[in-house]
Amino acid sequence: MNKSFLIQKSIKRIKMFIVLLALIGVSKNVNSQTIVDQGICGSGNLWWVTWILTSDSVLTIYGDGVMYDFDIFNPYSLPPWYSGYRSDIKEVIIGDSITHIGDNAFWDCNNLIAVTIGEKIKTIGNNVFWGCDSLHTVNYNSINCISVGYGNMGLGSVFSFCPVFTTLNIGNKVKTIPDNAFVLCRLDSVIIPNNVTTIGIQSFLACGLTSVTLPDSLTSIGANAFGHCFRLHTVNYNAINCIMVGFNGWSLFGPFEDCPVFMTLNIGNQVKNISHFMFYNCNSLTSITSLSITPPMLGYFVFNNVPSNIPVYIPCLTYDSYSKDSVWNYFTNFVINGHTDTTFYTAVKCYNVPYTDQDFTTPIDSAGIYYITLVNSANCDSVICLTLTEIPHITNYSATICQGTFYTDDNFTNLTHSGVYYDTLQNLKDCDSIIELTLIVDSAYFMPIAARICVGMSYDFFGKTLITGGVYLDTLQTVNGCDSVIELTLSVDSFLFIPITKNICENTTYFFKNEELSVSGIYYDTLRTICGCDSIIELTLIVNSVHFTTIIKNICQGETYNENGFNESVSGIYTQNSHTIFGCDSTIILDLTVNPVYFTKISDSISAGSFYNFNGKQLNISGVYYDTLQTINSCDSTIELTLTITSVGIVEILTEKSPIVVYPNPAFMQLHVKFDTPEVANYSISSITGQILLQGKVQNNSPINIESLASGMYYLKIAGKTVKFVKE
Repeated sequence: MNKSFLIQKSIKRIKMFIVLLALIGVSKNVNSQTIVDQGICGSGNLWWVTWILTSDSVLTIYGDGVMYDFDIFNPYSLPPWYSGYRSDIKEVIIGDSITHIGDNAFWDCNNLIAVTIGEKIKTIGNNVFWGCDSLHTVNYNSINCISVGYGNMGLGSVFSFCPVFTTLNIGNKVKTIPDNAFVLCRLDSVIIPNNVTTIGIQSFLACGLTSVTLPDSLTSIGANAFGHCFRLHTVNYNAINCIMVGFNGWSLFGPFEDCPVFMTLNIGNQVKNISHFMFYNCNSLTSITSLSITPPMLGYFVFNNVPSNIPVYIPCLTYDSYSKDSVWNYFTNFVINGHTDTTFYTAVKCYNVPYTDQDFTTPIDSAGIYYITLVNSANCDSVICLTLTEIPHITNYSATICQGTFYTDDNFTNLTHSGVYYDTLQNLKDCDSIIELTLIVDSAYFMPIAARICVGMSYDFFGKTLITGGVYLDTLQTVNGCDSVIELTLSVDSFLFIPITKNICENTTYFFKNEELSVSGIYYDTLRTICGCDSIIELTLIVNSVHFTTIIKNICQGETYNENGFNESVSGIYTQNSHTIFGCDSTIILDLTVNPVYFTKISDSISAGSFYNFNGKQLNISGVYYDTLQTINSCDSTIELTLTITSVGIVEILTEKSPIVVYPNPAFMQLHVKFDTPEVANYSISSITGQILLQGKVQNNSPINIESLASGMYYLKIAGKTVKFVKE
């Protein structure tokens, strides 16, 4: 026996044994609850994935593999708990060794309240929680889930259409929250625990969140991760080195874009970098609080379109570092955090000349921000803040103009090219000063974007209403006042028409549009595509008959009937069951008759000079002759004739009581018959093959008219006796 086969058979038996042990073990330890039902719902490496429903309405999924994908529209592929228990389930627990939650697994479990997702889940299928109208709490423990399916015919995520889902508990081991995981959910608030490193694209898009706390472990956050959260007002941002946003660190959509009431941003004390576009277009912000002593490094467009005059609360003694930072100095209203009696003033000193005044009596040799603190328990209760600038030997400043324009100020006139320019001023506050200008000439920007709409809809392109697909251009101004050209490629999607043809057998049904169909015809259903356009499904249903066929066949002895799957050589009735091309039953009944093949031997004699008619052949020589005929059933019949030539005479057959005499023999027109009794007798004349040619009644010693017979040999039968004669 094949060694590989034995190994596979052994593994299969071990798996069955492990499953049995698992079910027995589980049966003995289900929180002292009674098992309502249990079974298999997936496959794995060592055992099958199993399910157990207990009397406390808890459905638990066990095993070390993947759950099956289910099809609600196919009655043969429903979840095993769907028909009998889906309204009884109140809690679902996915075990920590399950790696995939199957499509439609908990469809329409309308009384389900809580779900716990295990640590090894990698993928969550489509429509898993569709119709779970009571689902309130999700305990999410998947460490590195990579894919979450859609929720309703291609829209949202699997949690999107759970109307009371407001509580999300993310486990402390979770590292990745995948793209689109909780899009369109009604969550109130979420705390991302301190192991999470990645938040995917649109993970919490359009949720009902009011506040978000991001951990210091976060290194990647996707475009629009919290976009369009219309209730979000507070973000606590603690990510130390979040260096990537969207695709490869770049995106035209910030993680918090279009959050209309996002007003408060709190930056943690360990934050070192804030990535590109992080708070792009967050123009509703009213305050920023940073607890970081060193200003975090900012990527491109971090605070683009955020009002520059909002208060930015910073720690004590950090005013200089924030206000002089080349990016943070975009803001103009820095406030020392927590102090209401801070006094600010400015002064100017000459290069290399110490500065003193009534508050700062110790000479100050360099420009900067200086504080005098009135000490209290916090060591920073009342602060005098001096911003001291110096008219240096060389004063550096920079300016930016747009390509094609001129730069002019108090020191320089009509500059058009990037470069470093110098000018010398004298007697400014009695200090000579060299002015150094670094001029930057900015190029115009070109920004391509793409959008899709459905037929009959319109697209607003900066105030223009578009209804036709094509390429459109608009010119705006950048933050530096330079022209920015936006190119829109607009696609108009038509509705989808999806034809489907299905074959079923007679007496079965096909589930379509929540109906069981059993009649041939054309049916329609209208859905929405992922783009929101109508999608029409046309079903052509063909109901195929169950065939029942009877075949009646005759064959000759020695032949075999081998058509339609039969191989028979004996008379009888046989049945052959098969399936049509569409899988429907087909029954064939064979009624077979085997007809015999005949071999007939004949010995006969004629008078010399006469002829013997042997089935149309005229014989006048003694010998053995053969002829092959067909019976009425078309089977061969062979006749062997032994012919003897004798002298002319009368042939008679005598019995003990009654002789029969015929004459003349051979006869031409009439054959005379003589017998003793009875006076009148029944007669028949037959050919040598047994075919009766003449019959009737004849009187003793009377003639029989044989004019109609062909020449040849015949048999006359009278009163049970037979005699041969020849017709000339």
